[in-house]
Amino acid sequence: MGFGGDLLTKLKRFGVAPGARLGDCGSQDFAASQMGQINASLRDEYQSTARFDGITPAAEVLRAAGFDYTCFDVDYREDTVYVDFHAFEFPRALYGTFDVTFNSGTSEHLIAPHGLMCFAHQVTKVGGLIWHAVPIFGYENHGLNNLTPKFWHQLAAYNGYEIVHAEIVPTDKSLHDPNNFFGSHLSFIKGLESYDAPSALIFIVFRKVIDRCFIPPFDIVDPSPSPRTEKLMRDALEPFVAAGSLTHEEVGHAMDSLFARTQPADRVVHTKDGRAPIQEVCDRALALSQAGDHVASAALWETIVEQHPDHAEARFQLAQELTIVARDRASDLVRQAADLDPGNGAYRQVRDTATIPSQRQGIVRRIARSITG
Repeated sequence: MGFGGDLLTKLKRFGVAPGARLGDCGSQDFAASQMGQINASLRDEYQSTARFDGITPAAEVLRAAGFDYTCFDVDYREDTVYVDFHAFEFPRALYGTFDVTFNSGTSEHLIAPHGLMCFAHQVTKVGGLIWHAVPIFGYENHGLNNLTPKFWHQLAAYNGYEIVHAEIVPTDKSLHDPNNFFGSHLSFIKGLESYDAPSALIFIVFRKVIDRCFIPPFDIVDPSPSPRTEKLMRDALEPFVAAGSLTHEEVGHAMDSLFARTQPADRVVHTKDGRAPIQEVCDRALALSQAGDHVASAALWETIVEQHPDHAEARFQLAQELTIVARDRASDLVRQAADLDPGNGAYRQVRDTATIPSQRQGIVRRIARSITG
C-alpha cells in the first residue's frame, strides 16, 4: 500500500493547508511512476518549484508542499521517530499535536492494529483528521489482517468520530504484484489459488471531535452502560496504562463520556464505607464475587439497586449472587439442621442465623424464606 499520487490533491480537497502538521504511521516513499502527478500538484496546486524524479521519500514531497511532516516507524530511517505500535508505549509529548495522522498501508501488517489506532487517536488534535487507506477485502498474501466494515463503524462509534469521507476503492490486480494475492506457501489452503476474490482498499477519514482517550472497538453494536461492558473496555486499555501511554483517570473520563453519564452526584452510591462512584462500587462487587465472597457481593449489588433501581446490570448481578448464596446456604443449613426437627423453633433459628455476621443476616433470612417457605 502507501500514498497515492493524488495525495496532495486530496489534502487540499479536505481543507488541509500548507503549514499543517502531518503525522505518518509508517515510513513511506512515492513510486517513480507517481512523480508526474506529484510534480503537477506541486506546481499547480501548491505553487512549489520543487521537482522530483524516481522513488522519493514522502517526507521530501510533503515538505516541499509546505507541510510539517513527521514519520513514526521502527526502521530507524533518517528523520523517523521510533514508535513500536505493538509495544503500546507512546511518547505523550506528541499527544494532541498533529492536524492529520495517516495510516496508509501500515495497520494491515500488525497483529494488534488497535495499538496504531490508539496512537493515531492520541496524537491527533481535537478537530484534526485521522486518515486511513488500507486493505479491506482480498490481498490474501499482503498483510496480517483486513479490518471489516463493522470494525470501522465501531471505531467511529466508540470514539465519537465524525466520518468525513468513506469509500471502497476496488483494486485492479493486473496493476499490482501478484504476490500480494497468492504465494506458493499458502497452497496448504485448498482452493485458495483458484479462488479469484476481489481485492479492495477502504479510504476513510475521521475527524476527532471529542477530547477523550482512545477506546478500542468491541463487537457490541450498542454498548450499554453496564459494569461488565465497561470492565471489558477498561481491561482492554490496561496494557496502555501499564506502558504509561494512558492513565486510569483518562480511561475513567472516557468511560463517563462514552456512556453519557449524568453529573457525578447522580452516579454515586452511599455504602457503609462512605460515598463512592457507582462504577467503583460495581467493580468492588465483581471483585468480591470473583474472590468467592458472594454474600458480600450480593450486599453491594443490593445497595446499588436500592439507590439506583434503574440500574439493570446491578439487578441482574444481584439475582445471580443471591442464587449462588441460596445454593450454598441451603447445603450449609441442611448439614447444620440434620439432627433437628424441621418443624421446631431450633431448626428455624439455625436456618435464619447460622454463623452469618449481623450485617448480612437480612440477605440470608430472605434467601432462607425462599428456600423453605
